[in-house]
Amino acid sequence: MAYILIFDPAAQRILMVRNDHGSWTLPGGMREPGETLQETARREAREETGLEVRVGPVVHVAERIWHEHTLFVTFRANVVGGTLGAGLLGDVREVAWKGVEEAQELMPYYEDLQSLLTASANYQCHRDT
Repeated sequence: MAYILIFDPAAQRILMVRNDHGSWTLPGGMREPGETLQETARREAREETGLEVRVGPVVHVAERIWHEHTLFVTFRANVVGGTLGAGLLGDVREVAWKGVEEAQELMPYYEDLQSLLTASANYQCHRDT
């Protein structure tokens, strides 16, 4: 699964989405066959927020082992186009900017959200042809 962290430094806000279950989270979701994680993050941002983004570095990796093993990769991104809230797809019911402190409260699984605003790890994907 790939997620996207879009931060507005001037307003100190993070873009979040609220799903059918009422939970607030970062835009993101499951990888489709043939997609890289960066492509997934870009597509999910467009589908869930209406925005086109330039995907940047990996800022967080987590995994969950329950019924199956799931890897969650979060990328930082910058908005390069689109219209906020246009043509929302999937289970997204609302898109909103949230202050960093509020975002942290809504997403406690990111233990230090503030640090992700400047974190950076390389991401590489090589396709075999």
